[in-house]
Amino acid sequence: IYDQVNTFSAFAKNSFAVINADDKYSKKIVADNKLSYGLKKDATLRAKYIKKGEKGYSFTAYYSGERLGVIRLPLDGKHNVYNALASLAVCLYLGVTFKQFKKGIEGVESVARRNEKLGELDNKPVYADYAHHPTEIKQTLQSYFDDFLVIFQPHTYSRTKALMDEFISVLSSVSTLIIYKTYPAREKLDKSADAKTLYKNLRSKGNNALYYAKNKKELKKRISRQIDKVKGIVVIGAGDIYYIVKSLIKNAKC
Repeated sequence: IYDQVNTFSAFAKNSFAVINADDKYSKKIVADNKLSYGLKKDATLRAKYIKKGEKGYSFTAYYSGERLGVIRLPLDGKHNVYNALASLAVCLYLGVTFKQFKKGIEGVESVARRNEKLGELDNKPVYADYAHHPTEIKQTLQSYFDDFLVIFQPHTYSRTKALMDEFISVLSSVSTLIIYKTYPAREKLDKSADAKTLYKNLRSKGNNALYYAKNKKELKKRISRQIDKVKGIVVIGAGDIYYIVKSLIKNAKC
């Protein structure tokens, strides 16, 4: 981590740097010309009065304590408040007015596999997100209620092995979770770090609402047994789980 901080500091030395003031590592980046953003008091560009609506978030932007105005993001996920602040910081540096920025960002549309609504199963909403790193997963989970069914597909054995503890930490808080078989991409099977191993490690934490599915048939069965107990489903992962669940939704309509 500190090597990365030093690398970014070297890169930012003769540049303009936009820094997340709420991130403990970003705060350590040294730059002659920088602008910090965040939700806490020490950020130069700050979001206050954050509210979650039926679709997206709204917040009031402040620059050095001066109120700029309200932004209504048509995007779910609190992490998008940070993304909006970072974008605003760059725009202000380049001379774009707050009014111009507001008009642009409030008209933005969501992209595929980023808090994307896929449809419904048994009248319950189903969302999908491409998150496959523990930090991304944590941010995605904050966008959904505790009573959602989460389906997670690990992406590659090497990533699962390298970040096993982090995956366990972030997924242990999920109330109802299905682990789907690993999407290996280019890698050969490594049973020491496959989806079933992740499932067993999580199981050892005592989560009784944790399940494993090794194929589409098992996944369908697991979902059908849990669907009446949850308010919705969120599918997380960068592999083929996205297309598998889309096909389940499509077939359910037939």
